Amino acid sequence: MVFYWLQNSGQLLGGKIALPKLFWLVYAIVLWFLIPGFLVKRKQTPRHWRTVFGWFLINMLLRGVVELYLMYVTVNWSPYYGIAHDLFSIVVLGWLLVFVRHNIHMDCYLGYAAVLITTLMIESVFVMYMINAVSADGHRVYFVPDDASHSVILSFTWVVVLLLSVYLVDFGRRVLSERFDCRGFEAE
Repeated sequence: MVFYWLQNSGQLLGGKIALPKLFWLVYAIVLWFLIPGFLVKRKQTPRHWRTVFGWFLINMLLRGVVELYLMYVTVNWSPYYGIAHDLFSIVVLGWLLVFVRHNIHMDCYLGYAAVLITTLMIESVFVMYMINAVSADGHRVYFVPDDASHSVILSFTWVVVLLLSVYLVDFGRRVLSERFDCRGFEAE
């Protein structure tokens, strides 16, 4: 909430951020950084999935460093860079899935990989909307503000956040439970 207050008080570059966009940002951090890091470190995660999520995490960490530097140090970041990286990340994930295809089963790890790809596509849509519909009188814009003119995209963002909330509860239950394997069946 400190970030939300700082961003909306004008103390940070990028313009104001609406509450659903703050939740989206938090979920992107959880989905793209925290969960892959957890899965890579977790002994129970199959080796091939640790490889997939490890490379994805390295890719996202590099993006985070470069993006934050360009946004807040050099102030040379363009939303198109984010879209390009989203598409690159989809290709990387697709290539990694092809690479480990012989070890893949219909389980929560494959589902999580699909969620990663879906959220990267959604992020690209969100950024394209921001590029085309949000302006700030010559100032840098990194977020969609809480404004009635953006009600459709903000409502869509709330729906995405709600669906991700349900997904993350189920995914967490499956991955963290000692009684269930990742397919959701009782372990023998």
